[in-house]
Amino acid sequence: MPDDHPTGDLERQLREMNEALLVSSVRQHELTAQAQHAEAALRQSETQLRIHDEELTRSNERLRASEEQYRMLFTSIDEGFCVIEMLFDADGKPADYRFLDTNPAFDKQTGLQGAVGKRMRELAPLHEAHWFEKYGQVALTGESVRFVSQAHALGGRWFDVDAFRLGAPERHQVAILFTDITERIRMEETTNEYAKSLADLNRRKDEFLAMLSHELRNPLAAIMNATQLLKLQRDRNPVQVEAQGMIDRQLAQLARLVDDLLEVSRIATGRIRLQLERADFRGIVHRAMETTRPQAKQKGHSMTSSLPDGPLWVNGDHVRLEQIVVNLLNNAVKYTDRGGALSVTLTQQDDEAVLRVRDNGVGIAPDLLPRIFDLFTQADHSLDRAQGGLGIGLALVQSLVTLHRGRVEAESTLGEGSEFIVKLPVLLSPQVSVADTAEVVSAGAQAAKVLVVDDNVDVCESLAMVLQALGHDTRLAQDGASALKAALDYRPDVVLLDIGLPILDGFQVAKWMRQEPALKDVVLVALTGYGQESDLQLSREAGFNHHLVKPVDVAKVKSILATMRS
Repeated sequence: MPDDHPTGDLERQLREMNEALLVSSVRQHELTAQAQHAEAALRQSETQLRIHDEELTRSNERLRASEEQYRMLFTSIDEGFCVIEMLFDADGKPADYRFLDTNPAFDKQTGLQGAVGKRMRELAPLHEAHWFEKYGQVALTGESVRFVSQAHALGGRWFDVDAFRLGAPERHQVAILFTDITERIRMEETTNEYAKSLADLNRRKDEFLAMLSHELRNPLAAIMNATQLLKLQRDRNPVQVEAQGMIDRQLAQLARLVDDLLEVSRIATGRIRLQLERADFRGIVHRAMETTRPQAKQKGHSMTSSLPDGPLWVNGDHVRLEQIVVNLLNNAVKYTDRGGALSVTLTQQDDEAVLRVRDNGVGIAPDLLPRIFDLFTQADHSLDRAQGGLGIGLALVQSLVTLHRGRVEAESTLGEGSEFIVKLPVLLSPQVSVADTAEVVSAGAQAAKVLVVDDNVDVCESLAMVLQALGHDTRLAQDGASALKAALDYRPDVVLLDIGLPILDGFQVAKWMRQEPALKDVVLVALTGYGQESDLQLSREAGFNHHLVKPVDVAKVKSILATMRS
């Protein structure tokens, strides 16, 4: 039995050795696998590292290219550019800033040389505080700003500035892009001063034209009243009748020229007022031709016409429609050489009245034709101004035609004459107008008591003489005080009251009369040289019933008196 025990131990040891060898083999396989995995991981890491290095190299190349582009842009742009570092005091308020970078345009536009590394207060000690405050606010808040300001410490230059924060907030860096706009500001200031000067000159021109028109109207009124008196005389010989006709026509033209002086501002502001009513355009064209015929005859022109057999009704202002035709005819007469031919044709085409004024004169240059209806445009720019005129006739024509809801056109060949075509809407169902019944009313009216008040003795007396010749009773006054006394003593039905009286003007007299019970029913008629809408408003506010512009149209006075009873 003792011999069996050693054998058992040996077997056990052999078995343990085999197990150990097996474990060692497994471990060796595991280590080999781990080594293989580690080798593979190492190769992968080397590959990734190589790729990373390549990407880093490319990134560096792109960065260098970007920096080169930035530097090229930075140095080549026309705008001034700089990067600053804001410097704050102990209380956290912006006190100064240091220049970190500048471009060449910065030096040119600011006049600051070698600014990099220096502080602004070192370069410009008197630089205004608001510049530091604005840039400090950008650095603290990150909110960009755009503003225009003047830097007195930099020679008074004006700058258009765009500032924004650059980088992390704690770096307190601000990038500034700016442009020197000093010349632009100076040009704008010069332009504004020039515009103010032009506006002042324009205002003075309007005032002058209004005053000139007013002053011209007084002598015109006296002359016109005198011609009315001559018309009322019986047994006039043919020479007197012809002379009277010449005076009337020339007076009408002179009065129209005075009115045209005021039309300049009226055209520009659209303040032309129309008195629309049923109007026979055929009759208006015929009267305009008769008005213009003497001028045409004087230049040896022939004037032919082709007009409808009967009336051609439109809705319009008689005076303004005649003004349109007269202006076109006058234009044809002026720009047609002696012995020329003028023709006027009026037809109805569908629902339009079509007027054609044709001449065989000098014509209109092609470059001028598109502007022929512009204000102050004239074909004749010679020094002698042989054609005369104010250069507003055709502009006025276009404005008036447009107000009548029509249109006007011009056709011309240089050297072969011109043709102007006016088209107005036809009044398809004309109604009887006030103008048609005025003469009937006038015929049945009784004499009226009329107080005429004007500080111009000739105007006052001549108008009174015309009214007396028409069968009315008149009294005269030359100032406001005497007008008030005469009104209370005379108790007139109508007061023809000049506005421009000395000391006590017509507005004051009218207001006083409206407050007097004895004169509450009197008809007040303003006589003035001013006819703007603002003047009409002042008349209404003062208590006037009517507003007549000098020289007074006697027909309008007759129409007013026709409603009076003695």
